[in-house]
Amino acid sequence: MARKLTTTQRQLATDVLELSTLRAALVKQLAEIELFQQQAIAHAEQNGVRQRLLSVLADLSPGRISQVVKTADPSSKPLQAQRREWRRAIDSPQERLVAFTMPATEGDRLASLARIEALNDTNPGPLNG
Repeated sequence: MARKLTTTQRQLATDVLELSTLRAALVKQLAEIELFQQQAIAHAEQNGVRQRLLSVLADLSPGRISQVVKTADPSSKPLQAQRREWRRAIDSPQERLVAFTMPATEGDRLASLARIEALNDTNPGPLNG
């Protein structure tokens, strides 16, 4: 018979689960922000902002700015639509973070449920097996 978690153990296990979920969402949000920053750098350079100034503003090396400008994948969206998306990310980061905590696929949802169910079992075994 599996040993039940004490109240303290359960609270700590829940903290681990919630912090892990938050960390995963922040990683996704950071990736989105990095993409937006690269798009903004490329557009700014295309519209006459000097790479030297962009380097200072973005706190990136001049070489990295040059690389971003050369390799940035332009969005198919009009610039104003992109800027609205960037503003939402800047002005309401919490909303985007909440969206990133939601499972994106059925597999993500099942993995999330497995982690929650593991709180009820002291010997959960592999969750992906």
